[in-house]
Parts: sequence; C-alpha cells; structure tokens
Amino acid sequence: MPTLAICALGDSFVEGIGDPTPARLGAGWVGRLATRTLDVLAPTGTVVRLHDLGMRGQTTREIAARAGAQLHAAVEAADLALVVCSYGTNDAYRQVDPAETAEAADEILAAIVDAADRVSGHAVLWVAPPPVVDLAVDERTDALARTLTEGFDEAGAVLSDPRTPLRAEPGYLARLAELDGAHPDGTGYDQIATLVDPAWRLAVNALSTPPARGSSRGSA
Repeated sequence: MPTLAICALGDSFVEGIGDPTPARLGAGWVGRLATRTLDVLAPTGTVVRLHDLGMRGQTTREIAARAGAQLHAAVEAADLALVVCSYGTNDAYRQVDPAETAEAADEILAAIVDAADRVSGHAVLWVAPPPVVDLAVDERTDALARTLTEGFDEAGAVLSDPRTPLRAEPGYLARLAELDGAHPDGTGYDQIATLVDPAWRLAVNALSTPPARGSSRGSA
C-alpha cells in the first residue's frame, strides 16, 4: 500500500491554534483538509499520514531552520509527499526585513526539493496566511504574501490565496476581534478550509501528474 505524507510547514495558523473542534487527523484548516484526503484516498488503499509542522510564533527564518530535518523525517517511510507551506504573519508582526523573509523562503524551497528526491512523487501547495485584525500588520503581510507567492509560483507550486475572500466573509474579522485578533475559531477554520480546498485537491492530483512549472493555481 502506498503511503502519502502530508507535511505542513508553518506557524500557528498551520498548527490550528484556537480550534475547539479539530478533525480526526488534526486541528485547523490543515487537519480538516488532511482528513478529507484520508477519506477520499481510503478506497485506494493509500495510507495518509499528517505531519503538522506548524509552530506558534515562528518567523519564516525560524521555520527554515528546522524545515530540512523535519521534512526528511516525515518522508522517510513515504512513497508520496504533499508539502503544504503557509507563513509570513509573524514576520509582519516583528517587522522582519522582507529580504530576509524571501531568503528564508528560498531555503525552505531548497529543503523541499531535497526531501522530494526521497519519494516517488511529490507536490507543493503554498497558502497565503489568513488576515488579522491589526491593519498595519495585515498590510505588511499582504506585501510579504505577494513576494512569497511569486517565489512558489516560480517553483511550480500550486497556489491558494484565501486572504481577500476571508475579508469578505461575513463575520470572519468580527469574530477574530472578539478572540485574540488573529486566530480563528472552529467556524473560521472551516471557512479557510473551504477556500483552500480547490487548490489542495489540485495538489493531491498533481502527485500522479506533476504540473508544468509555474502553471498551477488554485481558485482562491
């Protein structure tokens, strides 16, 4: 039976902080979408393992420092790998030099390429981080997200940008304001998962039919 390792690199949004209703495989939008993938692939005999490598408060540089070792460990016994990346908000909060963030993101992409050599098929999904209530932070995150998206696009990743749709979702930012201003509740993670789902499915499908370089985009 083939084994699919879903490796999700990121910060607290990837970790699912604030989610009171996690899915079977884990919390947040990552746990929800990984569980859906498990259900879809179960009839094929594919074993799905989620490695949620989200860590609260980390910048892109801090994520890059651990990405190589964690990805290698995650794919060690896998046949296929879906690598999901989403980060940047903590860089915006800390006002990290955008050039440093971009350099760290390139290091993460290099770590992904290295890990991909250890499996028979892989796909990469980039998800821009969700919006936060603090407008100044969110504007900086917007700029970083555009830069990071360009890098992942050049690398041939599948792309998803839920930021603008989430701002338009009724009640999303209002609920954030009632919480900590950043992390959604279960309903919010449901909304993120719904928006990311088309790109996630595209990435899973790309495991068997890799997309042309720089040509894969999700609908959100």
